[in-house]
Amino acid sequence: MKDISEYFINVSDNVQEGDLKKILTEMGEVLERKNKDYGSASFRTGLIGNYCRLYDKFSRLEQGLIHGKEMNFEGIEDTYKDIIGYAAIGLLILKLTKEQNGNQSK
Repeated sequence: MKDISEYFINVSDNVQEGDLKKILTEMGEVLERKNKDYGSASFRTGLIGNYCRLYDKFSRLEQGLIHGKEMNFEGIEDTYKDIIGYAAIGLLILKLTKEQNGNQSK
């Protein structure tokens, strides 16, 4: 089992202005490229499919971060990036669904 104590360090004093924007900008660029590669596949399953993908990512994160299990393919950083990506896709699906339904969806 992996030592997960490194994930419990307070880093709040090291956060710089613009750090979050930099990460989100980078993730936006990655999402655009991935969406092109996958042919918008993530949008075909709607919010339920998006939820399933997020659930898988959170399950993987739990195994690595909470339970300290070694991750065979994608690490914790990749998992967080996937979560950001699928959350953004979910927001876009929600927005487009509302627009398609005349803003009647909640």
